Amino acid sequence: MRLVKQAFQAAGYVLEYSRNKEQTGYYLRGQPALLPEFKQMVKASVSEVDQRQIDIYHQLSTIARFRQGCAISDTARKVVAYRIR
Repeated sequence: MRLVKQAFQAAGYVLEYSRNKEQTGYYLRGQPALLPEFKQMVKASVSEVDQRQIDIYHQLSTIARFRQGCAISDTARKVVAYRIR
């Protein structure tokens, strides 16, 4: 998490964590909770999810889910590193 915070700081943002019930979790100081463009991207992504995909995910072993999570985290880290260059 420290690396992610440093990446945001390098881009001029401050990543903070809130325990407030209205806005729980990480957020960028001075930024709205979700930008309208991001909300639209989330809606579009959710609409593309197929129940069969969810069923397959539930059939994966714990190790397979862990590896998938690691792969997603590695990709996100690479994207952040690419953008701060």
